Amino acid sequence: MIISVSDDKLSVSANTNGATLSSVKRLRDGREFLWQGSKDSWDEQDVVIFPFVARQKDGWYTVDGKRYEMPLHGLCRHSDFTEHRVSESETVLTLKWSEETLEKYPYKYEYSVRFKVEDGALEVTHEAKNVDDKLMYFMMGAHPAFNVCATYKEGKINTDANYLDFLKPISPNYLTLEEKGHFITGKAPFGTITRLSTGKDVMIKYKTVMLTDVGTDKLVLRLADGENVYFDFGKVDVLAFWSMEDSGAYVCIEPWHGAPDKLTPDRELKYKAFVQTLEPGKTFTYRYRVSFDK
Repeated sequence: MIISVSDDKLSVSANTNGATLSSVKRLRDGREFLWQGSKDSWDEQDVVIFPFVARQKDGWYTVDGKRYEMPLHGLCRHSDFTEHRVSESETVLTLKWSEETLEKYPYKYEYSVRFKVEDGALEVTHEAKNVDDKLMYFMMGAHPAFNVCATYKEGKINTDANYLDFLKPISPNYLTLEEKGHFITGKAPFGTITRLSTGKDVMIKYKTVMLTDVGTDKLVLRLADGENVYFDFGKVDVLAFWSMEDSGAYVCIEPWHGAPDKLTPDRELKYKAFVQTLEPGKTFTYRYRVSFDK
């Protein structure tokens, strides 16, 4: 089911299946900022990531030595959330543990995604609550895809004219990946940058750009036609960027509290890189904000 929130400047829609964004539209001119999906490229628009980021090596991990299997990006991706409407401009979608989820992830949890529109900006809040009687280990993150400008020549797409502006020089590290781009092999300096192209050559080189120690909490997606998308992502362990290497006029901006598995992994969940911990009864909250030229 598609639900919507809005004010007099911005209309936002989300799907209760997966609690994912499906539209972010400016009302004064009807401009759509969110990628609308394509069978010729990535056919999704957003992913709610919990309790794992990306893939587990061979699709499994352990808790206290017991093996569990986990799909790509975890349990929320194709699950039906329930809606609690706050107002015309704010709503909360929630997913709760079940006997079925315990077979894949041995913790009782409540996960919610709050969508709020205010003064033409979108605020998205992710909350993981531990409703179990033991320490909970998890990862979480977001995966929204934003439209970029593109040109086409001889059937090939070019998105080089758009870029991510970090507003100041940063010197992050990045997580290196094996050839297929699924699993981490190490960490290396990325160099000092102030911007990063959304061009496909970047995706070909890195598969997914996964920056750590970013040194900033804001960026601007500057589009070739002069539009800007302002992204305030706060404090995260990993800031990732991704699109298909040869198709699709979009870039995913992905703030993560967690990371994909290593090529040679620690199978036990509590030993995995960037894993989060949460005491019984406690809530872990992550929030990002997106705004646009008025």
